[in-house]
Amino acid sequence: MKIDLDAAKRARLEAIKEKHKLHFGGKDFPLPPELPWSFAEAIADGNVKDALRGILNSRYEEFRKLEPSTNDLQAFVAEIAKLYAGVELGESSASDSS
Repeated sequence: MKIDLDAAKRARLEAIKEKHKLHFGGKDFPLPPELPWSFAEAIADGNVKDALRGILNSRYEEFRKLEPSTNDLQAFVAEIAKLYAGVELGESSASDSS
């Protein structure tokens, strides 16, 4: 028996009707259709900076320049958990570990 993760992923991506985005500072930042493993792993490690880099990719610096507060970051992580329902992000603080 073969487990075909490629086929499963294609089916999940086809089922997504609306593209995810983050709106902050008057700007929209596209989010990936599925939560990257690197985001969940960084959050579990308490590394918000790496988590944000993992989900915002090339737009991370643009987002950072908008100076989100720790409350903004906590709200973002909570909303990400809802957006990507069923994903267990664990407990973390919104502080930068580096």
